[in-house]
Amino acid sequence: MGRETLDERHDRIRRAGRWLRQERDSRGWTQADLAERLPGVSQHAVSAFERGAYEVEAGVARDIARVFALPEYDVWRGLEIPLPAELATRRKAIAWALEVMTDKQAEDLLDRMLPQLRAKLRGAKAAADRDRRSGVTRPGSNPPRASSGGCSAI
Repeated sequence: MGRETLDERHDRIRRAGRWLRQERDSRGWTQADLAERLPGVSQHAVSAFERGAYEVEAGVARDIARVFALPEYDVWRGLEIPLPAELATRRKAIAWALEVMTDKQAEDLLDRMLPQLRAKLRGAKAAADRDRRSGVTRPGSNPPRASSGGCSAI
């Protein structure tokens, strides 16, 4: 996955603006109504977001989630905000997603992921059994114990 080009970025920001306008319109709010509910955001800024002139920042996205009563993840997805660089690792991304998910979203995710996790675990156990039978030690696994009872230099 390569870097986003300038044209792609502009298209993404315009799509985000359309999403924001649709969400605002669905509530029957004007730009001024939304701006009043967002701390430090003017009607002019809301207009600029919707036109795609400016990208919505993470802090404003959190406030939008609060005023729209939507999960933060849904707002980030709707606004097409790239995940922060610190979420680049899988563990951090999963922890962040769990933090912003609703209970229902977490339950749905678990229902979808559980069969995959069970299959992965079965595969890992089968590989560990094969390794144990053949005497193979993999990084992160426990090395075979010395049968002499002597000290190991591992």
